[in-house]
Amino acid sequence: MNVEYTLQLENFHPAEEVFARYNSQFPEDSGYRHVELTKRTKIYEYSGNVREAVPAENLRQSGKLELWITPHEQSDHMIEAVEIYILKD
Repeated sequence: MNVEYTLQLENFHPAEEVFARYNSQFPEDSGYRHVELTKRTKIYEYSGNVREAVPAENLRQSGKLELWITPHEQSDHMIEAVEIYILKD
C-alpha cells in the first residue's frame, strides 16, 4: 500500500458518502482517527501567502491542519492524504 506514515487526528470525521466504509470502522464517538501518508502525499507550510514544501517530520510540531483526502486506491477502508497544509498564521 506504500504507506510511509500514519497521522492520527483528533475530531476527524469525514462526512462524505465516499468515506462511509472508513467511518464504519470506528465507534460514533471515537475522538481519534487516522489517515495514511504515502509517497504521493505533499506537505506544505503556509505562513501568510507563502507556501513551502516541508518533510513529514514538520507535522510533529504543527497546530492547525487542512487536508485534501481521498479513499486509498487499494483499500476503501483507509484514507490517503493527498495534500496537507500546516497553517502557521
